[in-house]
Amino acid sequence: FRHFPLVKIHQRAHKAAEAAIGAAQEGKFLEMHEMLLNNRRHLGTITLKSYAKEIGITNKSFLNDLINSKYGWFVQDDLKYGIDLGVREVPAFFVNGERLEGNVTARSLTEFINDALKKKKIRKAA
Repeated sequence: FRHFPLVKIHQRAHKAAEAAIGAAQEGKFLEMHEMLLNNRRHLGTITLKSYAKEIGITNKSFLNDLINSKYGWFVQDDLKYGIDLGVREVPAFFVNGERLEGNVTARSLTEFINDALKKKKIRKAA
């Protein structure tokens, strides 16, 4: 998973990505990610802190970390990496450096992953 906040569309996307990374420090990334998706219209810093509390984050410095952008560089690195790979919209799926193009469905993603696994087995056998 890489963060690719579309700040032109949502001004608070970057800070939300930082909150997800902060939550990940306590093993709560998926819970925070789901919370952010379900509440994407309400992503102010204080609200992000309340979401953290709601999902069980115990880190007393969570709000301070958000205010001071402790995880900001991680988000920036992910964003730069995505731009370098040509990502323009999300979600974008890559497996072993290869991008899934076209309309992404559960079926196309499953086939893409299975193809990547087959290629990996062929390379190991060679």
